[in-house]
Amino acid sequence: MALLEIKNLNFTYPEAAQPALSGINLEIQPGEFVLICGASGCGKSTLLRQCKPALSQHGEKSGAIYFNGKAIEELSFREQSEKIGFVMQDPEMQIVTDKVRHELAFGLESLGTDNRKMRVRIAEMASFFGIRDWFDSPVSALSGGQKQLLCLAAVTVMQPQLLLLDEPTSQLDPIAAGEFFNTLKRINSELGTTVIITEHRLENLFPMVDRVVFMRSGSIVSNCSPADAAEKLRGDDEFFSVLPSSVRIFAKTRQNGQNLRGAPLEVRSARDYLLNNFSLDSCRHKASENQIRASAKAESNKNRKNTETVISVREAWFRYEKDSKDILCGMNFDVHAGELTCIVGGNGAGKTTALMTAAGVFAPYRGKVKYRGKPISTFRKDKGSAGKIGVLVQNPLCCFVMDSVAEELEATAKAYKLPRSGIEEVIDIMQLQSVLNSNPYDISGGELQRAAIAKLLLPEPEVIFLDEATKGMDAFFKAEFGALLRRLAARGTAIVLVSHDIEFCAEFADRCAMFFNGTVIAEGTPQDVFLGNSFYTTSACRISRGIIPDALTSEQIIDYANRCERKKNDA
Repeated sequence: MALLEIKNLNFTYPEAAQPALSGINLEIQPGEFVLICGASGCGKSTLLRQCKPALSQHGEKSGAIYFNGKAIEELSFREQSEKIGFVMQDPEMQIVTDKVRHELAFGLESLGTDNRKMRVRIAEMASFFGIRDWFDSPVSALSGGQKQLLCLAAVTVMQPQLLLLDEPTSQLDPIAAGEFFNTLKRINSELGTTVIITEHRLENLFPMVDRVVFMRSGSIVSNCSPADAAEKLRGDDEFFSVLPSSVRIFAKTRQNGQNLRGAPLEVRSARDYLLNNFSLDSCRHKASENQIRASAKAESNKNRKNTETVISVREAWFRYEKDSKDILCGMNFDVHAGELTCIVGGNGAGKTTALMTAAGVFAPYRGKVKYRGKPISTFRKDKGSAGKIGVLVQNPLCCFVMDSVAEELEATAKAYKLPRSGIEEVIDIMQLQSVLNSNPYDISGGELQRAAIAKLLLPEPEVIFLDEATKGMDAFFKAEFGALLRRLAARGTAIVLVSHDIEFCAEFADRCAMFFNGTVIAEGTPQDVFLGNSFYTTSACRISRGIIPDALTSEQIIDYANRCERKKNDA
């Protein structure tokens, strides 16, 4: 019997013109690990929440969901809490206590669990998750990765049969995200817990899951194994763009008409595929090698030019409280007009603090921050400075005070005395037509992010600071967003983006800076910063290292491999 059975499920939000879910039919077997993916707003989060009535949204619903053969609405609140766990996208929205040990105990205490049994469960979960070293720490002292791991542990300690996760790694750096996925796989394989997860970051997750469900506009369009995804999605550009690098490389280098089933899912198997088919030794020609080196060099230098320094940060030191530790430790950083700069680094490295300091939001206790040669604090006091520096914070909900997206944009335009045409332009650019009348709290994370960026772009700022702007964005829109940033940079706008999305940074950035321990430790073009790294690099780079020279993106590998094949056929 299926653990979870969804039959012809339909759901429409109040006053919505289109249903959020339409004709959903899905069975999840005990012990399965299932991934749900699709564009922002396609219904992924809505579907997950319908699987736990305590969290389901208000609206018009038809169809049925069964859990262990029982209608899910008939489950008591206690049964839902014990048997169905839920991990949200933002750990701050889920953590309810002040200490790590209190958070682990909260759910069990709420259910009246026997004290002895509770202590044993907490002890073994703390050991399983590697929490012992920070078991007595305050939650406020944890990094983003530790907070998300704590949320997972606090749910797992309840011993649920079904674990639901809604984009849990969107705020994690690449290493922390990988560790989180590995822990999740252990929960699935060692504890037998059934897992359903929605995610946009598929590189590490794809090989772990049993099935992938693709959704579009509230409906399921494909339900298959990861190895068969390329064949199932042949010709569907929107979904094909979300597939991991290994799968896309395999599919794009196969001959027309060849079956795409059995695609490599991991770096190791993808490397074997390249070595057996497209290595330098097997192709035995240097033309392609020289061409890809030239291509990589051209790509890394695409916008390298002498540009005006708009903001300069010199020897900046910053701490949040007088007696607390330094977050910035002598940081030096420049922001150039017409340049897109991406800052990468681990959770807790100081990236957000650096962004806010460069933007003039935080004042360093030592060092200088200047805007066009003048102290940035002086510039910010000038009446003419309004709208010239735009800052998008990590939680986009902080940007909204009105009841709908449309009202928010209109209020912003009115504050800056902007014409109606400006509102219509950013609505088109950020594809917000379907959420204009929605409350910001009711739309998906990706849609919320796009709405916040639209508000930021309205006054046409000279400098834009974006903290995790690609968080929650699907791959298809992310490419469009990258192209938008490139257009803004071409117009002379200075852009600084903090991101955990290495693939995005490698493809679109002019300059990248790696942050560690409160300062910039590496800076240069994406090629300069990422090529030699093991973890802070792209999957394509790990796949091609030592096989194809200087390749940083999947497109470079595909171009090289296809050119290699043509050379071999012409010989």
